[in-house]
Amino acid sequence: MFGVRYDLRLGGPAALTTKFAYVSSQRDVIDPRRPADDRVVAAGASWPLYMMDVGIALNLTGQRSYRRLVPFVNGAIGVVTDFKSSDVGAWKFGTPFAFSIGGGIKWVPTGKLQARVDIYDQLYQVKYPNSYYVPASDGTAVLLLRDAKNDWTSNLGLTLGVSYLFFR
Repeated sequence: MFGVRYDLRLGGPAALTTKFAYVSSQRDVIDPRRPADDRVVAAGASWPLYMMDVGIALNLTGQRSYRRLVPFVNGAIGVVTDFKSSDVGAWKFGTPFAFSIGGGIKWVPTGKLQARVDIYDQLYQVKYPNSYYVPASDGTAVLLLRDAKNDWTSNLGLTLGVSYLFFR
């Protein structure tokens, strides 16, 4: 994952935060009409995702630091997309809403640079097409009818960053 982040201090311990990230991911492209042994059309196909969100970060030590360390928590809402159309199996990622929750710690020495470590969870919903529930010629389907038509995914992330403080 590679991305950029912009934080704007709102006042007190709160900051408005925006993020954009590129995620280099892969997935198996499948054709649900084929038998189970021959279903994978492209194994490990490159399928990048793009994440954008806006949220609030809250410094747990207020406007102060403890030994130049500032722990924080944050939450955000945004979207995730792949900018692609449906694949051969009628599966399309689309542009689902995403929620992000997390926290981290900033190291704030004197000067205009600071370093940070974040850990967060990006949550979004993946929807499956009806073709995944229709049995192929061998009687198997990608998903069973009792399986959910959509699934929330949890994507844990750890980021390291260096920031330049414009207005310090």
